[in-house]
Amino acid sequence: AVGDDAPDTDSTCLVGTVDCSDADLGGDRLSDEAIDAISQAAHGLLGRYETDLPTDVRIGRRGTEAMMLTDDFLVGRLTVALDDIDGSGYRVVEVIAELPNGPATYELTPG
Repeated sequence: AVGDDAPDTDSTCLVGTVDCSDADLGGDRLSDEAIDAISQAAHGLLGRYETDLPTDVRIGRRGTEAMMLTDDFLVGRLTVALDDIDGSGYRVVEVIAELPNGPATYELTPG
């Protein structure tokens, strides 16, 4: 339902899996190392130019244009927001990482 803080665990699956089941998640739980890897990947996208993004990253917003996105929840998926902050092209200013306990948002800090 809209506004829920936690995703429905029945619809949670890992990015790249064809059949989403609890077995794909290792019994509803990813290792701390896997969660850290997702967080590190999210941090690694901050400040990158749009043209340098991997093809599996979703663009949720580009400037003032909000993109149409599916409302499903896939553990490991990264969705970015892009802004042209200095006139040199669109860059990642925010990343939302879908983690087992819900989404985590990482923002580019000025400087």
